Amino acid sequence: MSDREKNVAAFETVLAAVNAGDGEAARPHLDESVQYEAPWYSLHIKGSDDLVRMFGALGERFASIDYRIVAIHPALDPDLLVVEARGDHAVRNSDRRYQNEYVLFVYFSDGRIVRWVEYSNPEIYKAAVGS
Repeated sequence: MSDREKNVAAFETVLAAVNAGDGEAARPHLDESVQYEAPWYSLHIKGSDDLVRMFGALGERFASIDYRIVAIHPALDPDLLVVEARGDHAVRNSDRRYQNEYVLFVYFSDGRIVRWVEYSNPEIYKAAVGS
């Protein structure tokens, strides 16, 4: 299996853990000093402990979480994944759904995610969850 294929498999495992609301299951695929950035939300998380907590806390906001990969575009660097994804989450204690589209830049080193930069429409998020 190539490095790129291993990175894709690791990312798919992390996304499955997020969908299951199990941040701890993502931990083996995260570098201890991982950086997560969502610039359009002014969100920057540093370190695997905080990112694992964030992944686990999504269940406080959403009754169900469903991120799906639309496409993974190969970069020249096998340690960079450019991912298109869609989300469809049931907002907890509401009849609303949070449905957004994402572009992710996921950087790896030695088979672990070291940086995750995520772009999605914050107005769609605000309309769904109200904040």
